[in-house]
Amino acid sequence: MHMQEADILCEAQRLRREMVADAARKFGNWFVDYRRARASRHEFSTFSPADVATVARDSGLEPSQLRALSRAGAGGADLLPRMLTALGIDPNTLKTMDVYVARDLQATCSLCTSKSRCRRSLTAGTAATAYRAFCPNAATLGALAA
Repeated sequence: MHMQEADILCEAQRLRREMVADAARKFGNWFVDYRRARASRHEFSTFSPADVATVARDSGLEPSQLRALSRAGAGGADLLPRMLTALGIDPNTLKTMDVYVARDLQATCSLCTSKSRCRRSLTAGTAATAYRAFCPNAATLGALAA
Protein backbone atom coordinates (compact mmCIF):
# COMPACT_ATOMS: atom_id res chain seq x y z
CA MET A 1 0.00 0.00 0.00
CA HIS A 2 1.33 3.42 -0.91
CA MET A 3 1.79 6.08 1.73
CA GLN A 4 -0.96 8.23 0.21
CA GLU A 5 -3.45 5.34 0.32
CA ALA A 6 -2.55 4.67 3.94
CA ASP A 7 -3.11 8.34 4.75
CA ILE A 8 -6.49 8.27 3.05
CA LEU A 9 -7.45 5.09 4.92
CA CYS A 10 -6.41 6.62 8.26
CA GLU A 11 -8.38 9.77 7.52
CA ALA A 12 -11.47 7.74 6.56
CA GLN A 13 -11.22 5.76 9.80
CA ARG A 14 -10.84 8.97 11.83
CA LEU A 15 -13.89 10.50 10.16
CA ARG A 16 -15.90 7.35 10.80
CA ARG A 17 -14.95 7.40 14.50
CA GLU A 18 -15.98 11.07 14.71
CA MET A 19 -19.32 10.34 13.04
CA VAL A 20 -20.03 7.43 15.37
CA ALA A 21 -19.04 9.49 18.42
CA ASP A 22 -21.24 12.38 17.25
CA ALA A 23 -24.21 10.06 16.67
CA ALA A 24 -23.72 8.47 20.11
CA ARG A 25 -23.53 11.92 21.74
CA LYS A 26 -26.70 13.09 19.99
CA PHE A 27 -28.55 9.92 20.97
CA GLY A 28 -27.36 10.32 24.55
CA ASN A 29 -28.61 13.92 24.65
CA TRP A 30 -31.94 12.88 23.16
CA PHE A 31 -32.29 10.06 25.68
CA VAL A 32 -31.58 12.37 28.63
CA ASP A 33 -34.16 14.87 27.31
CA TYR A 34 -36.67 12.07 26.78
CA ARG A 35 -36.24 10.75 30.33
CA ARG A 36 -36.49 14.26 31.78
CA ALA A 37 -39.70 14.96 29.83
CA ARG A 38 -41.14 11.59 30.82
CA ALA A 39 -40.43 12.26 34.50
CA SER A 40 -42.01 15.70 34.20
CA ARG A 41 -45.16 14.25 32.60
CA HIS A 42 -45.37 11.60 35.30
CA GLU A 43 -44.98 14.16 38.08
CA PHE A 44 -47.61 16.39 36.51
CA SER A 45 -50.03 13.47 36.14
CA THR A 46 -50.07 13.06 39.94
CA PHE A 47 -51.59 16.54 40.41
CA SER A 48 -55.30 16.75 41.12
CA PRO A 49 -57.42 18.90 38.80
CA ALA A 50 -57.67 21.49 41.59
CA ASP A 51 -53.86 21.57 41.94
CA VAL A 52 -53.47 21.99 38.17
CA ALA A 53 -55.99 24.86 38.21
CA THR A 54 -54.16 26.54 41.11
CA VAL A 55 -50.72 26.25 39.52
CA ALA A 56 -52.10 27.43 36.17
CA ARG A 57 -53.83 30.43 37.77
CA ASP A 58 -50.67 31.32 39.74
CA SER A 59 -48.67 31.11 36.50
CA GLY A 60 -51.11 33.19 34.48
CA LEU A 61 -51.99 30.24 32.26
CA GLU A 62 -55.02 28.16 31.42
CA PRO A 63 -54.92 24.56 32.72
CA SER A 64 -54.75 23.29 29.12
CA GLN A 65 -51.71 25.49 28.46
CA LEU A 66 -50.05 24.20 31.63
CA ARG A 67 -50.65 20.60 30.55
CA ALA A 68 -49.19 21.31 27.09
CA LEU A 69 -46.13 22.95 28.66
CA SER A 70 -45.69 19.93 30.91
CA ARG A 71 -45.69 17.66 27.87
CA ALA A 72 -43.09 19.92 26.19
CA GLY A 73 -40.64 19.29 29.03
CA ALA A 74 -38.33 21.46 31.08
CA GLY A 75 -36.04 22.41 28.19
CA GLY A 76 -38.81 23.51 25.86
CA ALA A 77 -37.65 27.12 25.75
CA ASP A 78 -33.88 26.51 25.75
CA LEU A 79 -33.43 28.29 22.41
CA LEU A 80 -35.14 31.50 23.55
CA PRO A 81 -32.11 33.11 25.26
CA ARG A 82 -30.02 32.47 22.16
CA MET A 83 -32.69 34.02 19.93
CA LEU A 84 -33.01 37.04 22.20
CA THR A 85 -29.25 37.52 22.14
CA ALA A 86 -29.17 37.16 18.34
CA LEU A 87 -31.70 39.99 18.17
CA GLY A 88 -29.70 42.19 20.53
CA ILE A 89 -32.06 41.70 23.47
CA ASP A 90 -30.55 40.89 26.86
CA PRO A 91 -32.51 37.92 28.27
CA ASN A 92 -31.80 38.91 31.88
CA THR A 93 -32.92 42.49 31.36
CA LEU A 94 -36.14 41.27 29.74
CA LYS A 95 -36.91 39.02 32.72
CA THR A 96 -36.51 41.88 35.17
CA MET A 97 -38.26 44.53 33.04
CA ASP A 98 -41.35 42.58 32.00
CA VAL A 99 -41.81 39.20 33.62
CA TYR A 100 -45.16 38.67 31.85
CA VAL A 101 -43.72 39.18 28.37
CA ALA A 102 -40.78 36.92 29.27
CA ARG A 103 -43.18 34.23 30.52
CA ASP A 104 -45.33 34.49 27.38
CA LEU A 105 -42.24 34.20 25.15
CA GLN A 106 -41.11 31.12 27.09
CA ALA A 107 -44.52 29.45 26.87
CA THR A 108 -44.81 30.10 23.14
CA CYS A 109 -41.25 28.90 22.54
CA SER A 110 -41.88 25.74 24.56
CA LEU A 111 -44.81 24.80 22.34
CA CYS A 112 -43.09 25.75 19.08
CA THR A 113 -42.90 23.16 16.32
CA SER A 114 -40.03 24.87 14.48
CA LYS A 115 -37.24 24.16 16.96
CA SER A 116 -35.02 22.41 14.39
CA ARG A 117 -35.28 25.33 12.00
CA CYS A 118 -34.63 27.77 14.84
CA ARG A 119 -31.57 25.82 16.02
CA ARG A 120 -30.16 25.70 12.47
CA SER A 121 -30.74 29.41 12.00
CA LEU A 122 -29.08 30.26 15.32
CA THR A 123 -26.11 28.01 14.52
CA ALA A 124 -25.72 29.50 11.04
CA GLY A 125 -25.92 33.05 12.42
CA THR A 126 -28.96 33.91 10.30
CA ALA A 127 -31.56 34.01 13.08
CA ALA A 128 -31.75 37.80 13.27
CA THR A 129 -32.95 37.99 9.68
CA ALA A 130 -34.75 34.65 9.31
CA TYR A 131 -36.80 34.30 12.52
CA ARG A 132 -39.90 36.03 11.11
CA ALA A 133 -40.38 33.16 8.66
CA PHE A 134 -40.77 30.46 11.33
CA CYS A 135 -40.92 31.84 14.88
CA PRO A 136 -44.33 32.02 16.59
CA ASN A 137 -42.83 34.75 18.81
CA ALA A 138 -41.83 36.87 15.78
CA ALA A 139 -44.23 39.76 16.41
CA THR A 140 -43.24 40.14 20.05
CA LEU A 141 -39.54 39.69 19.32
CA GLY A 142 -39.74 42.23 16.52
CA ALA A 143 -41.37 44.76 18.82
CA LEU A 144 -38.74 44.15 21.52
CA ALA A 145 -35.87 44.45 19.04
CA ALA A 146 -37.18 47.72 17.56
